[in-house]
Amino acid sequence: MILESRGLDREALSELSNALTDTPSAGHAMGGPRLPAAPHTTVFVRPISGTEEEPMFCYLGYVVLFVEDLERTLAFYVSKVGLPVRFRAEGYVELAVEGSKLALLARSRVAELAGDAHAGRPASGTHEGSVTLLVEDVDRVHRELAARGVTFLGSPKDRPWGQRTAYFHDPDGHLIEIATNLPRAGRTAA
Repeated sequence: MILESRGLDREALSELSNALTDTPSAGHAMGGPRLPAAPHTTVFVRPISGTEEEPMFCYLGYVVLFVEDLERTLAFYVSKVGLPVRFRAEGYVELAVEGSKLALLARSRVAELAGDAHAGRPASGTHEGSVTLLVEDVDRVHRELAARGVTFLGSPKDRPWGQRTAYFHDPDGHLIEIATNLPRAGRTAA
């Protein structure tokens, strides 16, 4: 069986896995038993057939944004977006968010990690991806961030993939999305 969770550490997942080994299915939408969960914890259990391999990657651990001016970008995320600092080291800052880690790395440190050939910056105005921060109420967060001086690319909109989203750029031009999952069968709000 595979346990997918948000808000549980590896040890807690292991304990759940052991406890569920003999638990009959209660008709959960994912095919396995529905578990009572603590607030801010989502757990899905789904059985694996004997022929499927377990996934190579367990979960997304970090999103690291390369930034030109670490202090400027850090000030933006702390004072305007409202994310506290969890950890700081030379040229690196990890922001406190639930789930996967969001970190900033001074672009000057990229060459030592990936080599000089990979330390360049993408062409101005291009986007290779975005970072999505899930929130309970995208409209409220949009208003609060705009009041702090965050400039959005538009108002929140319902998207065909089942989220209501709004986008802004950080000082380094990264595309940042705030999103609320819209209600649909088998999905929680956040």
